[in-house]
Amino acid sequence: MKILLCIDTHEHQLNGVANSVNVLAREYREMGHDVRILKLSSTHRSHSENDNYFLASAGAPVYPDARFSLHFFDRLVDSLIEWKPDIVHIHTEFSINMIARRIVKAAKAPLVMTLHTDYVRFVDAAIHSKIVARLFVRIMSTFSYHGASILTVPSEKTREMTHEYTLNCPVVVVPGGIELDCYQKPVSAEEKAALYQQYGITHPEKLLVTVSRISAEKNISELISFMPGLLKKDPDIRFMITGYGPAEDDLKKQVSDLGLKGKVIFTGKQEPEEVYRFYKAGAVFVCASEFETQGLTYIEAMACSLPLVCRKDPVLKNMIFEGKNGYTYTTEHEYAEHILKLLNNPALRDHMGKVSLKVAAHLSGAGYARKMEKVYKILLGKKK
Repeated sequence: MKILLCIDTHEHQLNGVANSVNVLAREYREMGHDVRILKLSSTHRSHSENDNYFLASAGAPVYPDARFSLHFFDRLVDSLIEWKPDIVHIHTEFSINMIARRIVKAAKAPLVMTLHTDYVRFVDAAIHSKIVARLFVRIMSTFSYHGASILTVPSEKTREMTHEYTLNCPVVVVPGGIELDCYQKPVSAEEKAALYQQYGITHPEKLLVTVSRISAEKNISELISFMPGLLKKDPDIRFMITGYGPAEDDLKKQVSDLGLKGKVIFTGKQEPEEVYRFYKAGAVFVCASEFETQGLTYIEAMACSLPLVCRKDPVLKNMIFEGKNGYTYTTEHEYAEHILKLLNNPALRDHMGKVSLKVAAHLSGAGYARKMEKVYKILLGKKK
């Protein structure tokens, strides 16, 4: 099967959506499919590398690191039309979506689209108006998903979100997955010791970790605001934040204002192949986001054998099993209670970490690709 995956990220940009596309591409190739990826270049020039096609793009003043392309008639697009994909699968709603539709039309291929982002919450976080956010979603969905053969979503929570959308295609839940092997590599005692020394961690058994894009909708500020209360009960607790994003300066100011310098640690952007070390450095994974449509970071943390403490959210169904591999919270008191219980009980942490590992095993990249391949085959069967 010839499969074209399309996404609005550029060659040096990584996020959950880009990771999903990379996972699908790797797994499809293992399955014997011919896969190509259409994405953005980080410059004004188009180029290709192996089976990756990068369209010339310019910066988009809507979000840091965002770019767009209007190269509808680029030579790379023409070469993909000549290749004639059997399936075109678009993972973002903007410039690449518009360009890829030219390929869909020429190849007469079924169009699969995947919704990865909670745009109502995303826009609301930016402009603080749910009315405008909902209007944006209705307008955006009218244009973005028109003509799609099917829209896939990663969770039931996301399917519920689509009730706000203007759609004329079926919606199917296909949970995402990760390459488990990338997060289950061992980290030696020496490697951990070097990392702890680098970031001034003296009590790693009291280290809370999160891995995230650092943006307002991820609600990391809430976790920072809980630190003073935790430190009153246990002054050895530390909180490590791995990632980068537009809210980083605001969060660092919050840390300074609360007198938490040295207690909250920012590691900055890390190479994808190194991220597992930062998960494995921690004792407990924490997250306050209610923005996730599935939350691959939860799966990554579980694959690293960590117990989780996360703000309660529908997306955590079938991820966190209360009291078995972690806890959910709705108040600061509940958060502190769960954190202290885990940090003060190594045997409980170890047991929950093992349960997390079992949960993650059901959310592999291979499983994700097989489920999505089934969707493709159904569409191709209907086309015939």
